[in-house]
Amino acid sequence: DEFEVRQYYVHRERQSYSLSLDWKFNENHKIELRGMYNRRNDWENRYRLTYKDITPDADGTATAYLRRQTKGGAPDTKFARLERQQTADIALGGEHNLGWLGVEWGFDYARASEDRPNERYIGLESDEDNPIRFDVDLSDEREPRFEPLDPSRMELNATNFIKLDELTESFSEIEETEYKAHVDLRARLFTGQFAGTLKAGYKFQDKDKSKYITFYDVEPVDEESFIRQAMAGGNIYDATRRNFYAGDYTAGDFVNKKYLSRLDFNDASQFSLSRNPMEEAENYEGHESIHAAYLRYDQQFGNRLKLIAGLRLEHTLFDYTGHALNVDAEEENITSTPVSRKTTYDNWLPSVLLKYEPMDNMVLRASFTTTLARPKFRQMVPGDRVNLHDEEYTMGNPDLRNTVSNNYDLMFEYYFRSIGLVSAGVYYKQISDFIVDAMVEDQVIAGTEFKELYKA
Repeated sequence: DEFEVRQYYVHRERQSYSLSLDWKFNENHKIELRGMYNRRNDWENRYRLTYKDITPDADGTATAYLRRQTKGGAPDTKFARLERQQTADIALGGEHNLGWLGVEWGFDYARASEDRPNERYIGLESDEDNPIRFDVDLSDEREPRFEPLDPSRMELNATNFIKLDELTESFSEIEETEYKAHVDLRARLFTGQFAGTLKAGYKFQDKDKSKYITFYDVEPVDEESFIRQAMAGGNIYDATRRNFYAGDYTAGDFVNKKYLSRLDFNDASQFSLSRNPMEEAENYEGHESIHAAYLRYDQQFGNRLKLIAGLRLEHTLFDYTGHALNVDAEEENITSTPVSRKTTYDNWLPSVLLKYEPMDNMVLRASFTTTLARPKFRQMVPGDRVNLHDEEYTMGNPDLRNTVSNNYDLMFEYYFRSIGLVSAGVYYKQISDFIVDAMVEDQVIAGTEFKELYKA
């Protein structure tokens, strides 16, 4: 029962710098240093026209009321919403051949961030109790048409748009840092047709991720005067563009980006600010620490058969802090409480691989491997968000475990001198602790019915 027309203006700037150095002492020893930095700035303005609560009638017309929204930023961010993404990575590693023993080691530091300072929205609505009537043409579902019977009611003025739907400002910071270190040892135990190699290693990974949103609802001291001023002649911008693919849809007039950006929300004589705990409820801090060790043995049985067997142990520690949100049915009492949770578990990951060449140009491969996939950070954040007003329940799940898959594979390959390769294979996977994002309708929790339940 909604229809939107959007107009975007986006300016993007990318920068990338990299450095790579290596030092080879001799044939047996070398080290290397790599670094990279990337930055992407997006300055975005968006003008959105929404046809709200579309109600069709039997005569082929429909009624709806309108909402006109402008997205902007601050004057020092080109009057646009700035989204700045940055990534940096530096790695130091080395390889050393000590005769029968080989050593590889490495250290890595990475950081990624996304900042959205001074993200502002202003939205104005027409009279919901006196909706606008439209001729509706739905003969082409890809291009529905809404033509107002009275075009003057679409104009942005104090007669048509009487309500301030939203006036907000938010500051968003998302950051992730990661440290890694590893060492791998390789020992040649046998040589010749029955060559055998033993490998062992250790890897440490430490990751921190956080999301902080500071969200303000802004209320003008004199709302009627503010609405009139916002729609004054010099503060209006026509966002309609006809020289692009969807140009047949008219966006119309909106509050312009410069007026929105220059509003002084810190002036207490004009505005009052209040934090919005519902928008800040998804803030979290997360820490992940992984210790992994492995042992692998490669054995050659003549020229035709090779065996690889290994075992890997991963120890995982999660430490999260989220927020439990409660919104009452009238949306008057809203509480947000920090919730913390630690979890730890181990995964054993065995593997066996066989490669057999019964004749020249023919290869048979058989393998059993165990692999895992980790849940996303946001899925494990503790704290349930209970919204009785919207009848929605969102559950955090810090008890999620890694998805583990036991994989069985059999592969046949034949290499032709003239036409290339022919291969065929079969596989079987046995997956446990499968993770999905679920939305369940009409769910009863603790005696209360919710229209929608979200959980992982």
